[in-house]
Amino acid sequence: MKSATCLAALASAVIFTGCAQSLLNQSLMEQRVIEQFAEALNEENEPALRRITSTRFEEKALRSDDVLSDLQVLPLPKDELTVVEVTNLKDGGRQVIAKEESGGKYQFHLVNDPTKHYWVVDDVMVRQLSKSTRVTKSTIEVMDLLMTLRQFLTVWESGEREEILAMTSPELTGSLQQLPEE
Repeated sequence: MKSATCLAALASAVIFTGCAQSLLNQSLMEQRVIEQFAEALNEENEPALRRITSTRFEEKALRSDDVLSDLQVLPLPKDELTVVEVTNLKDGGRQVIAKEESGGKYQFHLVNDPTKHYWVVDDVMVRQLSKSTRVTKSTIEVMDLLMTLRQFLTVWESGEREEILAMTSPELTGSLQQLPEE
């Protein structure tokens, strides 16, 4: 009877240790991914930034020729980050809250990218305080808007009518088509 109890206690300890080790490894993975992201930004290392971000992030937020200066529009992390909270999401991703030494907090969305086959940053939610109003925006959405606006202005300045019409809404296209070429 004593040996069965000892065996059960030993098995519980092994299982608990395995679970604790698994949780520790998970937390280390998130810390490593976020550190690599912040490091790539700080070192202005575009290839490293592309490696540690998702395919979706690359396609939407990193599509300009001057990616690193464009990203400076956003208050992205500059200091060393520490993971303070990890939440597993229903879609299989993870929401990670990380804190800078200076006190700033960032919300990262990590995914196991199906193309890259490893965990990467899929988005960073940035907070801004404007006239006592706190606004949280997706890095992907802000950068996609910036790139789209820049592309529209380039096309508008080129004067190629068909390209301009292709980038406008159906209502605006109808109005612009009625105008003379000039």
